[in-house]
Order: sequence, then structure tokens, then C-alpha cells
Amino acid sequence: GEKAKDTTDYAAQKTKENTDFAAEKAREAKDTTANKAGEYTNYAAEKAKEAKDATVQKAGEYKDYAAEKA
Repeated sequence: GEKAKDTTDYAAQKTKENTDFAAEKAREAKDTTANKAGEYTNYAAEKAKEAKDATVQKAGEYKDYAAEKA
């Protein structure tokens, strides 16, 4: 029965390793997704800020232009 026990232990060990590996991979994928989401949010915020700055800039230029014309 020693041989059978070794085989069972080996199989159990392998199953555990595979499970750990899968869990690790899933965790990495989740981190990557979270990272990407974070990067995207920052990117969107940055773009919105740039657009706002450009709008403010344009409004400022328009005001200056209107003041000169007045």
C-alpha cells in the first residue's frame, strides 16, 4: 500500500500546485486589470483637464479680443 500512498500524495501535491498556480495567475490578471483601469482613469482625467485648460485658454483669448475690440 506504500506505493499507492505515494501516488496519492504525489497527485494531491500536483493538484495543489496547479491550484496555487491558477490562483496566482488569476491574481496577476486582476492586478493587471486594476492597473489598467487606474491608468485609464488617470488618462481620462488628464485628457479632461487638458480640454478644460484649452477651453479656459480660448475663453481668455476671446475675452482679451473682445476687450481690445471694445
